[in-house]
Amino acid sequence: DTLQLAHEGSPAVREAKIELLEGRLGRFVMDDKETPQEMYDRMMILVNKIKGLGSEDMTNHFVVKRLFGPRNPTLVSMIRERKDFKRITPSDILGRIVSHEMQEEEGRE
Repeated sequence: DTLQLAHEGSPAVREAKIELLEGRLGRFVMDDKETPQEMYDRMMILVNKIKGLGSEDMTNHFVVKRLFGPRNPTLVSMIRERKDFKRITPSDILGRIVSHEMQEEEGRE
């Protein structure tokens, strides 16, 4: 308990840290010049910090929904319509986004 208290702070401090990180996650967007992998890595750092503080709210389904941004509304719709949508992992979504962007890039050439 002493080590945990020294690292994470009191329960009130821990809760405040979680709320701060969840706020950052709520405002999370993919930067214009960022690759999907860079965006994913940045998001997972936030998610892992929140999980590390003891939050149980960071389910795969929650993270998957946060990965959807305004960049690919058609792709988002196609993924949401899948029967297994609630079981898709964040890394599955990253793979689909990367694949989709590669196909779009090839189509432009």
